[in-house]
Amino acid sequence: PPEELTAIFHPLLAKCGFRLEEPIQMKGGVMAELHKRKGGKLQCAAFRGILLSDGSSKGHHKHLRNNLDESLRSYALPEQFGGMSGRAADVASLMVRLQTTLARQQGLSEAKLYIDVRSAFYCVLRAPAMPQGLSDEQVAYLMHVMGWMPADLHEFLEFLQQDPRSVAGVDPHLKELVREAHEQTWISTEGLEDVAPTTQGVLPGDPLADEVFNFMMSRALRLLKPKLQEYELQWQVPWTGQPDFTQHSDHRNSTEGSCDVGVNTFVDDNCFAHAAPAEKIVSNAMCLAGIVTQMFEGMGLFLNWDLGKSELVLTLRGAGAPSVARYVYVDCDSKLNISLPDKKPFDLHVTMRYKHLGAMQHRDGLMLPEYTARVHSARATFRSLGPKVFRSRFYSYYTKVSLANSLVWSKLFLYAGTWPANAPRLLHVVHKEY
Repeated sequence: PPEELTAIFHPLLAKCGFRLEEPIQMKGGVMAELHKRKGGKLQCAAFRGILLSDGSSKGHHKHLRNNLDESLRSYALPEQFGGMSGRAADVASLMVRLQTTLARQQGLSEAKLYIDVRSAFYCVLRAPAMPQGLSDEQVAYLMHVMGWMPADLHEFLEFLQQDPRSVAGVDPHLKELVREAHEQTWISTEGLEDVAPTTQGVLPGDPLADEVFNFMMSRALRLLKPKLQEYELQWQVPWTGQPDFTQHSDHRNSTEGSCDVGVNTFVDDNCFAHAAPAEKIVSNAMCLAGIVTQMFEGMGLFLNWDLGKSELVLTLRGAGAPSVARYVYVDCDSKLNISLPDKKPFDLHVTMRYKHLGAMQHRDGLMLPEYTARVHSARATFRSLGPKVFRSRFYSYYTKVSLANSLVWSKLFLYAGTWPANAPRLLHVVHKEY
Protein backbone atom coordinates (compact mmCIF):
# COMPACT_ATOMS: atom_id res chain seq x y z
CA PRO A 1 0.00 0.00 0.00
CA PRO A 2 1.16 3.60 -0.65
CA GLU A 3 1.03 4.43 3.06
CA GLU A 4 3.50 1.69 3.94
CA LEU A 5 5.85 2.62 1.10
CA THR A 6 5.75 6.26 2.19
CA ALA A 7 6.67 5.31 5.75
CA ILE A 8 9.66 3.35 4.42
CA PHE A 9 11.03 5.64 1.69
CA HIS A 10 10.32 9.14 3.00
CA PRO A 11 12.87 8.92 5.86
CA LEU A 12 15.40 7.40 3.46
CA LEU A 13 15.03 10.10 0.80
CA ALA A 14 15.00 12.82 3.45
CA LYS A 15 18.35 11.55 4.71
CA CYS A 16 19.66 11.57 1.13
CA GLY A 17 18.79 15.24 0.89
CA PHE A 18 20.16 16.27 4.28
CA ARG A 19 23.36 14.19 4.20
CA LEU A 20 24.03 14.55 0.43
CA GLU A 21 24.61 10.83 0.38
CA GLU A 22 22.73 8.09 -1.46
CA PRO A 23 22.62 4.41 -0.52
CA ILE A 24 25.01 2.37 -2.64
CA GLN A 25 22.08 0.33 -3.98
CA MET A 26 20.69 3.46 -5.67
CA LYS A 27 23.94 4.13 -7.56
CA GLY A 28 23.87 1.23 -9.99
CA GLY A 29 21.94 -1.63 -11.47
CA VAL A 30 22.00 -4.74 -13.63
CA MET A 31 23.10 -4.38 -17.24
CA ALA A 32 20.72 -6.23 -19.55
CA GLU A 33 21.75 -6.92 -23.14
CA LEU A 34 19.07 -6.44 -25.79
CA HIS A 35 19.54 -7.44 -29.41
CA LYS A 36 19.35 -4.54 -31.91
CA ARG A 37 17.56 -6.74 -34.48
CA LYS A 38 20.49 -6.37 -36.84
CA GLY A 39 23.71 -8.30 -36.93
CA GLY A 40 24.44 -11.80 -35.67
CA LYS A 41 23.40 -12.81 -32.17
CA LEU A 42 26.95 -14.01 -31.49
CA GLN A 43 28.40 -10.51 -31.98
CA CYS A 44 28.67 -8.17 -29.00
CA ALA A 45 28.25 -5.13 -31.27
CA ALA A 46 24.75 -6.38 -32.19
CA PHE A 47 23.51 -5.86 -28.63
CA ARG A 48 22.62 -2.75 -26.67
CA GLY A 49 23.14 -2.54 -22.93
CA ILE A 50 20.18 -1.30 -20.88
CA LEU A 51 20.70 -0.47 -17.20
CA LEU A 52 17.98 -1.84 -14.90
CA SER A 53 18.35 0.34 -11.83
CA ASP A 54 16.64 0.38 -8.45
CA GLY A 55 13.07 1.66 -8.46
CA SER A 56 13.57 3.93 -5.46
CA SER A 57 16.52 5.64 -7.16
CA LYS A 58 14.40 6.31 -10.24
CA GLY A 59 11.79 8.05 -8.12
CA HIS A 60 14.42 10.13 -6.32
CA HIS A 61 16.25 11.05 -9.53
CA LYS A 62 12.98 11.90 -11.27
CA HIS A 63 12.32 14.45 -8.53
CA LEU A 64 15.80 15.93 -9.10
CA ARG A 65 15.19 16.01 -12.84
CA ASN A 66 11.94 17.95 -12.46
CA ASN A 67 13.80 20.59 -10.48
CA LEU A 68 16.57 20.74 -13.10
CA ASP A 69 14.23 21.12 -16.06
CA GLU A 70 13.54 24.84 -15.77
CA SER A 71 17.25 25.68 -15.42
CA LEU A 72 18.10 23.48 -18.40
CA ARG A 73 15.47 25.10 -20.64
CA SER A 74 16.83 28.54 -19.81
CA TYR A 75 20.45 27.44 -20.37
CA ALA A 76 20.01 25.21 -23.44
CA LEU A 77 20.51 26.73 -26.86
CA PRO A 78 17.53 27.17 -29.23
CA GLU A 79 18.91 24.45 -31.52
CA GLN A 80 18.87 21.84 -28.74
CA PHE A 81 15.97 19.39 -28.62
CA GLY A 82 15.03 16.40 -26.49
CA GLY A 83 14.69 16.01 -22.73
CA MET A 84 12.84 19.35 -22.43
CA SER A 85 9.17 20.21 -22.69
CA GLY A 86 8.22 21.77 -26.01
CA ARG A 87 11.31 20.44 -27.79
CA ALA A 88 10.18 17.09 -29.11
CA ALA A 89 11.69 14.95 -31.86
CA ASP A 90 9.12 16.01 -34.47
CA VAL A 91 10.22 19.65 -34.17
CA ALA A 92 13.87 18.64 -34.52
CA SER A 93 13.05 16.54 -37.60
CA LEU A 94 11.11 19.44 -39.14
CA MET A 95 14.03 21.82 -38.55
CA VAL A 96 16.38 19.49 -40.41
CA ARG A 97 13.97 19.37 -43.34
CA LEU A 98 13.59 23.15 -43.37
CA GLN A 99 17.36 23.52 -43.69
CA THR A 100 17.09 21.96 -47.15
CA THR A 101 14.25 24.32 -48.08
CA LEU A 102 16.27 27.32 -46.94
CA ALA A 103 19.35 26.29 -48.95
CA ARG A 104 17.19 25.82 -52.04
CA GLN A 105 15.70 29.30 -51.63
CA GLN A 106 19.18 30.79 -51.25
CA GLY A 107 20.43 28.91 -54.32
CA LEU A 108 23.34 27.41 -52.37
CA SER A 109 24.78 23.93 -52.13
CA GLU A 110 24.23 22.22 -48.81
CA ALA A 111 26.18 19.76 -46.66
CA LYS A 112 24.51 17.95 -43.76
CA LEU A 113 26.76 16.04 -41.41
CA TYR A 114 24.83 13.42 -39.44
CA ILE A 115 26.70 12.18 -36.38
CA ASP A 116 26.49 8.74 -34.76
CA VAL A 117 28.24 8.56 -31.39
CA ARG A 118 29.58 5.28 -30.03
CA SER A 119 27.79 4.48 -26.72
CA ALA A 120 27.25 8.16 -25.94
CA PHE A 121 25.52 7.75 -22.59
CA TYR A 122 28.02 5.15 -21.40
CA CYS A 123 31.26 6.81 -22.48
CA VAL A 124 30.73 10.54 -21.99
CA LEU A 125 33.04 12.12 -19.43
CA ARG A 126 31.28 13.27 -16.29
CA ALA A 127 33.77 16.04 -15.52
CA PRO A 128 32.31 18.61 -17.99
CA ALA A 129 28.91 18.45 -16.28
CA MET A 130 30.19 18.08 -12.71
CA PRO A 131 33.54 19.92 -12.61
CA GLN A 132 35.84 19.06 -9.76
CA GLY A 133 39.54 18.71 -9.26
CA LEU A 134 41.28 15.96 -11.22
CA SER A 135 43.96 13.89 -9.54
CA ASP A 136 47.25 13.03 -11.26
CA GLU A 137 45.99 9.48 -11.80
CA GLN A 138 42.84 10.78 -13.51
CA VAL A 139 44.88 13.09 -15.73
CA ALA A 140 47.15 10.23 -16.77
CA TYR A 141 44.14 8.00 -17.41
CA LEU A 142 42.50 10.62 -19.63
CA MET A 143 45.65 11.15 -21.67
CA HIS A 144 46.05 7.39 -22.16
CA VAL A 145 42.43 6.56 -23.02
CA MET A 146 41.74 9.65 -25.14
CA GLY A 147 45.13 9.68 -26.85
CA TRP A 148 45.53 13.36 -25.97
CA MET A 149 48.61 15.45 -26.40
CA PRO A 150 49.56 17.96 -23.62
CA ALA A 151 47.91 20.77 -25.60
CA ASP A 152 44.66 18.78 -25.77
CA LEU A 153 44.71 18.20 -22.02
CA HIS A 154 45.35 21.90 -21.37
CA GLU A 155 42.35 22.82 -23.53
CA PHE A 156 40.20 20.27 -21.69
CA LEU A 157 41.17 21.63 -18.27
CA GLU A 158 40.21 25.12 -19.40
CA PHE A 159 36.92 23.62 -20.55
CA LEU A 160 36.28 22.46 -16.97
CA GLN A 161 36.86 25.77 -15.26
CA GLN A 162 33.24 26.93 -15.49
CA ASP A 163 30.36 24.85 -14.18
CA PRO A 164 27.42 24.93 -16.66
CA ARG A 165 24.91 24.29 -13.88
CA SER A 166 26.14 27.33 -11.95
CA VAL A 167 25.77 29.46 -15.08
CA ALA A 168 22.24 28.07 -15.54
CA GLY A 169 21.28 29.14 -12.02
CA VAL A 170 20.91 25.65 -10.55
CA ASP A 171 20.45 25.65 -6.78
CA PRO A 172 23.77 24.72 -5.08
CA HIS A 173 22.10 22.04 -2.96
CA LEU A 174 20.45 20.50 -6.03
CA LYS A 175 23.80 20.61 -7.82
CA GLU A 176 25.42 18.62 -5.02
CA LEU A 177 22.62 16.06 -5.08
CA VAL A 178 23.17 15.49 -8.81
CA ARG A 179 26.93 15.20 -8.28
CA GLU A 180 26.40 12.66 -5.49
CA ALA A 181 24.17 10.58 -7.80
CA HIS A 182 27.13 10.17 -10.18
CA GLU A 183 29.78 9.20 -7.64
CA GLN A 184 30.75 5.62 -6.73
CA THR A 185 28.45 4.19 -9.39
CA TRP A 186 28.53 0.54 -10.35
CA ILE A 187 27.04 -2.06 -12.69
CA SER A 188 26.45 -5.77 -12.56
CA THR A 189 25.32 -8.31 -15.10
CA GLU A 190 23.08 -11.32 -14.95
CA GLY A 191 24.84 -14.49 -13.85
CA LEU A 192 27.73 -12.76 -12.02
CA GLU A 193 27.87 -11.93 -8.33
CA ASP A 194 30.62 -9.32 -8.61
CA VAL A 195 30.01 -5.68 -9.48
CA ALA A 196 32.17 -3.31 -11.52
CA PRO A 197 32.73 0.37 -10.65
CA THR A 198 32.06 2.95 -13.37
CA THR A 199 33.72 6.36 -13.76
CA GLN A 200 32.19 7.46 -17.08
CA GLY A 201 28.68 7.79 -18.44
CA VAL A 202 25.46 9.34 -17.18
CA LEU A 203 23.48 6.35 -15.85
CA PRO A 204 21.60 5.28 -19.05
CA GLY A 205 17.95 4.59 -18.36
CA ASP A 206 17.99 6.86 -15.33
CA PRO A 207 15.72 9.96 -15.30
CA LEU A 208 18.79 12.16 -14.86
CA ALA A 209 20.64 10.76 -17.89
CA ASP A 210 19.43 12.97 -20.74
CA GLU A 211 19.21 16.01 -18.44
CA VAL A 212 22.91 15.82 -17.48
CA PHE A 213 23.90 14.97 -21.07
CA ASN A 214 22.04 18.05 -22.35
CA PHE A 215 23.97 20.28 -19.95
CA MET A 216 27.24 18.92 -21.34
CA MET A 217 26.06 19.21 -24.94
CA SER A 218 24.97 22.80 -24.43
CA ARG A 219 28.34 23.66 -22.99
CA ALA A 220 30.18 21.99 -25.85
CA LEU A 221 28.06 23.79 -28.46
CA ARG A 222 28.91 27.12 -26.86
CA LEU A 223 32.57 26.34 -27.45
CA LEU A 224 31.89 25.01 -30.95
CA LYS A 225 30.19 28.13 -32.30
CA PRO A 226 33.24 30.45 -32.06
CA LYS A 227 35.27 27.86 -33.99
CA LEU A 228 32.61 27.64 -36.67
CA GLN A 229 32.61 31.41 -36.89
CA GLU A 230 36.41 31.48 -37.08
CA TYR A 231 36.38 29.16 -40.10
CA GLU A 232 33.32 30.88 -41.62
CA LEU A 233 31.20 27.76 -41.27
CA GLN A 234 28.24 29.28 -39.46
CA TRP A 235 24.94 29.33 -41.32
CA GLN A 236 22.90 32.29 -40.14
CA VAL A 237 19.73 33.99 -41.34
CA PRO A 238 18.24 37.37 -40.31
CA TRP A 239 15.79 37.09 -37.45
CA THR A 240 13.97 39.62 -35.30
CA GLY A 241 13.95 37.30 -32.30
CA GLN A 242 10.15 37.10 -32.32
CA PRO A 243 8.60 33.92 -33.80
CA ASP A 244 5.46 35.79 -34.88
CA PHE A 245 3.89 34.33 -38.03
CA THR A 246 0.66 36.31 -37.84
CA GLN A 247 2.06 39.59 -39.15
CA HIS A 248 2.55 40.21 -42.85
CA SER A 249 5.71 42.30 -42.49
CA ASP A 250 8.77 41.03 -44.33
CA HIS A 251 11.48 39.93 -41.87
CA ARG A 252 13.87 38.60 -44.49
CA ASN A 253 15.70 41.93 -44.76
CA SER A 254 15.70 42.62 -41.03
CA THR A 255 18.98 43.71 -39.47
CA GLU A 256 17.86 43.47 -35.85
CA GLY A 257 19.53 40.10 -35.31
CA SER A 258 20.34 36.70 -36.72
CA CYS A 259 19.65 33.06 -35.96
CA ASP A 260 22.02 30.13 -36.37
CA VAL A 261 20.28 27.40 -38.38
CA GLY A 262 23.26 25.12 -39.00
CA VAL A 263 23.20 23.17 -35.72
CA ASN A 264 20.46 20.73 -34.73
CA THR A 265 20.89 18.33 -31.80
CA PHE A 266 18.48 15.91 -30.16
CA VAL A 267 20.37 14.74 -27.06
CA ASP A 268 23.04 12.52 -28.74
CA ASP A 269 21.57 12.58 -32.28
CA ASN A 270 23.17 15.47 -34.12
CA CYS A 271 22.96 17.17 -37.50
CA PHE A 272 25.40 19.92 -38.49
CA ALA A 273 24.50 21.73 -41.71
CA HIS A 274 26.32 24.28 -43.85
CA ALA A 275 25.40 26.12 -47.05
CA ALA A 276 27.93 27.55 -49.52
CA PRO A 277 28.62 27.83 -53.25
CA ALA A 278 29.35 24.51 -54.97
CA GLU A 279 33.10 25.12 -55.33
CA LYS A 280 33.49 25.59 -51.55
CA ILE A 281 31.01 23.11 -50.13
CA VAL A 282 33.28 20.02 -50.13
CA SER A 283 36.25 21.67 -48.42
CA ASN A 284 33.94 23.36 -45.92
CA ALA A 285 32.20 20.06 -45.15
CA MET A 286 35.53 18.35 -44.49
CA CYS A 287 36.58 21.20 -42.22
CA LEU A 288 33.25 20.96 -40.40
CA ALA A 289 33.74 17.22 -39.86
CA GLY A 290 37.15 17.81 -38.31
CA ILE A 291 35.91 20.51 -35.92
CA VAL A 292 32.90 18.45 -34.82
CA THR A 293 35.11 15.40 -34.25
CA GLN A 294 37.40 17.37 -31.95
CA MET A 295 34.40 18.74 -30.03
CA PHE A 296 33.02 15.28 -29.29
CA GLU A 297 36.42 13.87 -28.36
CA GLY A 298 36.71 16.68 -25.83
CA MET A 299 33.60 15.21 -24.16
CA GLY A 300 35.13 11.73 -24.15
CA LEU A 301 33.00 10.57 -27.08
CA PHE A 302 34.13 8.86 -30.24
CA LEU A 303 32.23 8.97 -33.51
CA ASN A 304 31.33 5.95 -35.59
CA TRP A 305 32.46 6.62 -39.16
CA ASP A 306 31.40 3.23 -40.52
CA LEU A 307 29.10 3.04 -43.54
CA GLY A 308 25.54 3.83 -42.50
CA LYS A 309 26.56 5.51 -39.23
CA SER A 310 28.06 9.03 -39.37
CA GLU A 311 27.55 10.21 -42.95
CA LEU A 312 27.42 13.32 -45.10
CA VAL A 313 24.38 14.21 -47.23
CA LEU A 314 25.52 16.52 -50.01
CA THR A 315 23.22 18.64 -52.18
CA LEU A 316 24.93 20.45 -55.07
CA ARG A 317 23.44 23.50 -56.77
CA GLY A 318 24.61 26.38 -58.90
CA ALA A 319 27.69 26.99 -61.03
CA GLY A 320 30.32 24.28 -60.80
CA ALA A 321 27.97 21.67 -59.36
CA PRO A 322 28.54 19.05 -62.13
CA SER A 323 32.33 19.14 -61.75
CA VAL A 324 32.07 18.91 -57.94
CA ALA A 325 29.66 15.98 -58.26
CA ARG A 326 32.10 14.21 -60.59
CA TYR A 327 34.91 14.73 -58.08
CA VAL A 328 32.90 13.44 -55.09
CA TYR A 329 31.01 10.53 -56.62
CA VAL A 330 33.46 9.35 -59.30
CA ASP A 331 36.99 10.40 -58.34
CA CYS A 332 36.51 9.91 -54.59
CA ASP A 333 33.96 7.09 -54.86
CA SER A 334 31.60 8.87 -52.43
CA LYS A 335 34.25 8.94 -49.70
CA LEU A 336 36.10 12.00 -48.40
CA ASN A 337 39.29 11.31 -46.48
CA ILE A 338 39.57 13.42 -43.29
CA SER A 339 43.01 13.90 -41.72
CA LEU A 340 43.46 15.58 -38.33
CA PRO A 341 46.71 16.37 -36.48
CA ASP A 342 47.86 13.44 -34.32
CA LYS A 343 44.73 11.48 -35.24
CA LYS A 344 44.10 8.45 -37.39
CA PRO A 345 42.58 9.44 -40.79
CA PHE A 346 39.03 8.31 -41.50
CA ASP A 347 36.65 8.22 -44.46
CA LEU A 348 33.51 10.36 -44.48
CA HIS A 349 30.89 8.58 -46.58
CA VAL A 350 28.62 10.67 -48.82
CA THR A 351 25.06 9.44 -49.32
CA MET A 352 21.76 10.60 -50.85
CA ARG A 353 19.56 9.97 -47.82
CA TYR A 354 19.91 9.34 -44.10
CA LYS A 355 17.56 8.04 -41.42
CA HIS A 356 17.62 10.66 -38.68
CA LEU A 357 15.37 10.51 -35.60
CA GLY A 358 13.35 7.79 -37.30
CA ALA A 359 12.60 9.90 -40.40
CA MET A 360 14.16 9.53 -43.85
CA GLN A 361 15.94 12.77 -44.78
CA HIS A 362 16.55 13.06 -48.54
CA ARG A 363 19.21 15.36 -49.94
CA ASP A 364 16.63 17.24 -52.05
CA GLY A 365 14.03 17.35 -49.29
CA LEU A 366 11.76 14.87 -51.10
CA MET A 367 8.93 13.45 -49.01
CA LEU A 368 8.21 10.35 -51.10
CA PRO A 369 11.10 8.32 -49.54
CA GLU A 370 9.76 9.22 -46.08
CA TYR A 371 6.20 8.18 -46.95
CA THR A 372 7.47 4.91 -48.42
CA ALA A 373 9.59 4.19 -45.34
CA ARG A 374 6.60 4.86 -43.05
CA VAL A 375 4.43 2.43 -45.03
CA HIS A 376 7.07 -0.32 -45.07
CA SER A 377 7.68 0.00 -41.32
CA ALA A 378 3.97 -0.15 -40.47
CA ARG A 379 3.42 -3.03 -42.92
CA ALA A 380 6.21 -5.10 -41.37
CA THR A 381 4.75 -4.62 -37.89
CA PHE A 382 1.23 -5.44 -39.05
CA ARG A 383 2.35 -8.63 -40.80
CA SER A 384 4.35 -9.83 -37.79
CA LEU A 385 1.37 -9.36 -35.45
CA GLY A 386 -1.39 -10.29 -37.88
CA PRO A 387 -1.65 -14.08 -37.35
CA LYS A 388 -1.17 -13.95 -33.56
CA VAL A 389 -3.10 -10.80 -32.68
CA PHE A 390 -5.25 -9.16 -35.36
CA ARG A 391 -6.64 -12.41 -36.80
CA SER A 392 -6.94 -14.10 -33.43
CA ARG A 393 -10.37 -14.72 -31.93
CA PHE A 394 -9.01 -14.53 -28.38
CA TYR A 395 -8.62 -10.72 -28.43
CA SER A 396 -11.53 -8.31 -28.36
CA TYR A 397 -12.13 -5.71 -31.04
CA TYR A 398 -11.17 -2.89 -28.70
CA THR A 399 -7.91 -4.61 -27.78
CA LYS A 400 -7.01 -4.99 -31.43
CA VAL A 401 -7.78 -1.33 -32.15
CA SER A 402 -5.70 -0.24 -29.18
CA LEU A 403 -2.75 -2.37 -30.31
CA ALA A 404 -3.08 -1.11 -33.88
CA ASN A 405 -3.00 2.51 -32.67
CA SER A 406 0.05 1.99 -30.47
CA LEU A 407 2.09 -0.38 -32.66
CA VAL A 408 1.05 0.17 -36.30
CA TRP A 409 -0.46 3.62 -36.78
CA SER A 410 2.22 5.16 -34.56
CA LYS A 411 4.83 4.03 -37.10
CA LEU A 412 2.77 4.93 -40.15
CA PHE A 413 2.04 8.49 -39.02
CA LEU A 414 5.32 9.25 -37.26
CA TYR A 415 5.88 13.04 -37.47
CA ALA A 416 2.76 13.33 -39.67
CA GLY A 417 2.18 16.76 -38.16
CA THR A 418 5.31 18.00 -39.95
CA TRP A 419 4.36 16.64 -43.39
CA PRO A 420 3.76 19.38 -45.96
CA ALA A 421 0.09 20.19 -46.47
CA ASN A 422 0.59 21.36 -50.05
CA ALA A 423 1.53 17.95 -51.45
CA PRO A 424 -1.54 15.70 -50.89
CA ARG A 425 -0.88 13.79 -54.12
CA LEU A 426 2.12 12.11 -52.45
CA LEU A 427 -0.15 10.63 -49.80
CA HIS A 428 -1.41 8.14 -52.39
CA VAL A 429 1.41 5.92 -51.15
CA VAL A 430 -0.33 5.73 -47.77
CA HIS A 431 -3.87 5.48 -49.17
CA LYS A 432 -2.87 2.73 -51.57
CA GLU A 433 -1.63 0.54 -48.73
CA TYR A 434 -4.32 1.31 -46.18
